[in-house]
Amino acid sequence: MKKLLLIGSLCIAIIAGFSGCTKSSDSNPAAIFVGTWKGTSTCSSSQVTLTLTAGSTNSTVVNTGSVGTAGTSCYKAVSLTGNVNGNTVTFPATTLTDNCGNSYTITMSGVLNGTTLTYTEIVSGSVSANCTATVTKQ
Repeated sequence: MKKLLLIGSLCIAIIAGFSGCTKSSDSNPAAIFVGTWKGTSTCSSSQVTLTLTAGSTNSTVVNTGSVGTAGTSCYKAVSLTGNVNGNTVTFPATTLTDNCGNSYTITMSGVLNGTTLTYTEIVSGSVSANCTATVTKQ
């Protein structure tokens, strides 16, 4: 009887041990994208920064940015929600309006390869741009 209890207890301990060994990225795939990323962009001569925060679900991230000209009354802070699937993040086309009524449609997507995130940002409307950036997590 003692051997049976010992074997039963050992089996429970082993099962509990294996079930507790999941990686955080398995239960939260967006976690690999959360953070501050810095690097270069085809649309900027200076360093670019991309800051992604956790979204409302484990498979989303939020990118906070702006539309309109900084330092003017047109400037407006905005945020985009992206969907994570494996090593890719996609921000669906979103139309935003600055404080002067100018509209911008923004689409972004990125692929994480090791520690490097390469993303494309396409903007149309009051301003048009098609930029590719290569950034690493800081």
